[in-house]
Amino acid sequence: MAAIVTEEDMHRYGSSLFDAPTPDWKQIVHTTMKTGHTINVYSRALSGTSLTEYRGIGIMVGKKATSLMRLNLQLEDRKAWDEHCLDCRQVDFIDGSQVVYWVVKFPWPMSDREYTFSRRAGIVDGAHCVVSRAMTHPGAPPNGRYTHVDPFFSACGFRDLPNGDCEYSLHYYDDIKTVLPSALIKWITKKAIPKMVQVMADNSERYDEPDS
Repeated sequence: MAAIVTEEDMHRYGSSLFDAPTPDWKQIVHTTMKTGHTINVYSRALSGTSLTEYRGIGIMVGKKATSLMRLNLQLEDRKAWDEHCLDCRQVDFIDGSQVVYWVVKFPWPMSDREYTFSRRAGIVDGAHCVVSRAMTHPGAPPNGRYTHVDPFFSACGFRDLPNGDCEYSLHYYDDIKTVLPSALIKWITKKAIPKMVQVMADNSERYDEPDS
């Protein structure tokens, strides 16, 4: 069984989430949505591999960091608001980290993807952060119906701004075991990512705490 995400891992990755992208990151998306939410996506080659890693940075207008974090941590409700989620459940809890099994719907004719990963959440430098990394676990062996994704890494964070908005940041890479057509990549960056940001913003309101 691969190593779980530790407290040290969470602070190491979380502490750099809101740093400005260095020059080797290429900006591939810059969008301001009708709702005012902003999206900036960057990419670069992942050192030592044939993979690409991504960073997403933006603002969600009028949203709260705690609500967005609760939305992303709540496994039981994920399928209710995420149309790409086919299965999402905790299979273990080890030393403060969840072990999660996740199945993601991919567009036809590609097979759906499955992920098994360790996930740990906490507060780093005032931001709500969660770090996830692929691992193996006997409670979630690869299912032959899906394409198993490994490696996989994700670090995301949310922090409140003084004006009442929320800044978010994501660092992500995985190996989905296929080369995506350029048309699909364009659709993901231009359509799917803005749609997911809006869906998250809308559904986070269910987790708002009432004003005292």
